[in-house]
Amino acid sequence: SAAGALLATSQTKGAAMSGVWSADGSRLLISSGKTAALTVVLYDASTYAPITTLPDLWRLAELAPSGAFIVAIKRGDPTATLWGSDGTLRQTMRQSELVGQISISPQSDKVIFGLLDGNAAVWGVPEGNLIRVLGGHGTRVADITITRDGSRAYCLNDRGEVKAWELTTYKQIGQ
Repeated sequence: SAAGALLATSQTKGAAMSGVWSADGSRLLISSGKTAALTVVLYDASTYAPITTLPDLWRLAELAPSGAFIVAIKRGDPTATLWGSDGTLRQTMRQSELVGQISISPQSDKVIFGLLDGNAAVWGVPEGNLIRVLGGHGTRVADITITRDGSRAYCLNDRGEVKAWELTTYKQIGQ
């Protein structure tokens, strides 16, 4: 959708494809290929002409709601990369553990990585600095939702348990 939400995901005979719009609807990020070996292409949504294609193959990629950058990770690598919409590498963000989930705040100023060790790592953008690790999820952080105003994050683990976090104090506010 134009709100930056995942439009659709399909998987056929080992191939996968997903698309994510920028919040203003001007850009569309398409990830396609075999699971854990995706080609990532950013398109101009008005002409559907490619703006940039990320080099290499990726396991997971997410477009910032602003459309200004892409965060991508490779299979088996705890380092996330932040790419400008022009395809230039801007930052690398090395995690303490492998990443299972990426969520970018609606303001495009924070990236939260759901880690396989049960933590969630909050990074500042564009600085590329680790702000805080939100711990104690018990198992892999399987999904992360950030509120529209960017004030809270909700992290879901593999057991279906949700923890709520305040993103200015980084304190847990609910479970």
